[in-house]
Amino acid sequence: MEQANAAYRFFGAGPLPMGSLAGGALVAVAVPPGPFALHLPFVAASLAALMMLIHAALRMRLDCGKKRPGTRPGQVQQGGCHAITPT
Repeated sequence: MEQANAAYRFFGAGPLPMGSLAGGALVAVAVPPGPFALHLPFVAASLAALMMLIHAALRMRLDCGKKRPGTRPGQVQQGGCHAITPT
């Protein structure tokens, strides 16, 4: 059990110093240096999260109005929307 906990800590918290280093480097190269430079890592992280959200929304389609394969005519669908794998 301790080995699993160590692996979780390594992969879960291990990259945190690398993110701190990247954020510090981003602040250091900000032109012009000033009060906005300290907000730059948060802006960059927000833009990256927004880009990942847009990418996921474009890659994943939801099928709410179509019949599922294998349903008989007049059969009520249970479960609402389901994801369609991208082609």
